[in-house]
Amino acid sequence: MELGPWTTQDPGFYRGFAGALIFGGYLYQCGGQVDLVTAVASDCFITSAKINPDGSLQPAQVVGNPLEPKVNSQMAVVGNSVFLVGGTSPGRSDGITRFKLQGGGQVSNAFDAGRWNRNLTGSTAGIGTPVHGDIGYFYNPTTGLSAVKFTSDSINKIEDLAMPPLTNLTSTYTLLHKGHFILVAGFAVTAQTTIWKCKVNGFSVGPWVKIGELPTATRRPLACIIDNTLVVVGGVNAALTIPSAKVYLAKLDQDANLISSFAVGPDLNTACSAGGIAVSKDYVYVVGGTIDGGANRIKIVQYAKILRGV
Repeated sequence: MELGPWTTQDPGFYRGFAGALIFGGYLYQCGGQVDLVTAVASDCFITSAKINPDGSLQPAQVVGNPLEPKVNSQMAVVGNSVFLVGGTSPGRSDGITRFKLQGGGQVSNAFDAGRWNRNLTGSTAGIGTPVHGDIGYFYNPTTGLSAVKFTSDSINKIEDLAMPPLTNLTSTYTLLHKGHFILVAGFAVTAQTTIWKCKVNGFSVGPWVKIGELPTATRRPLACIIDNTLVVVGGVNAALTIPSAKVYLAKLDQDANLISSFAVGPDLNTACSAGGIAVSKDYVYVVGGTIDGGANRIKIVQYAKILRGV
C-alpha cells in the first residue's frame, strides 16, 4: 500500500486541535481551538462535509455544538455515537459529551454522558480513542492507560489499568490493531518518536513493548492504520516552532510488530501538526492542524488517494 500525492482544499470551518471521522459519506470534525496559548475555544463546533467520488469535499456546514467547548479532547466512536472525553474547556475538563451521527451529515443534540474520574486532556489533538466492541482505551501522559465501558448513551465503568505512563513522553497518538493498543509517542528529552504496543483484552492488558522508531523525531504527529500499514503524518519539532510535512509508512503483522522499516511517503502540501486524521475506503484525510505550537491554526483539508497493489 502506498499513498498518492496530496490535494489541498478549503471547504470551510475546519481548524486545529480537533478530532476527525468519516460516517455515511461525510467527513466530520469535532471540537477545535482558536489559540493554544490561551486555550480559548470560541469557535468550537461540529462540522461535516460530503465526500465526492473523487475524494474532494463539498462545502462544509456547521451541524452542532458540544455542551462545552471541547478542545484537545479524546474522541471515541461507538456505533453511531460519538463521545468527547475530557479536554480543555478552557481549563481542563472531566466532562463527557455525547452526540449521535445521523444521515445527511447531521448530528443529534449533544448531551452530558457523565464525568471522568479526573480532569483529562489529550496530549495531542484529535486523539481517535481506540474502541474494541464497547471498550475504549485512553492514554494519559500522567497516569497511563485507562479503559472505559460504553453503552449507547453513556459510560458505565471506568478503570485505571496496570499500565504506567512512559517517562518523558510529551505527545501521543493512539490506535488499535488486532487486539493491540498502539502508542505513537514523542519524547522531548531524548528527541525521539517511538512506537509502543501492549496487548489488550477488555480490562486486561499486557506490558509495554517498543516496536519501532521514526527516522525523524517529531511531536504531535497524526497516525492511522490502512491495510495493516501504520501511517504517521506531520508533527512539529520539540520547540513547537517548525512543523513537519513528512509521511512515513511501515507494515504491521498480526501481533502489531513492525515487519518493515519506515518508507517515506509523499510530503504534505502544508506542513502541520495537531489536526485530525480520517480514512475512507479510498482516501486518507488530514483535517486542520497548526503550523507552529498552536497559535497559527490552518483551516484546510489535505487528502491523498490510497494506492493498493503497488
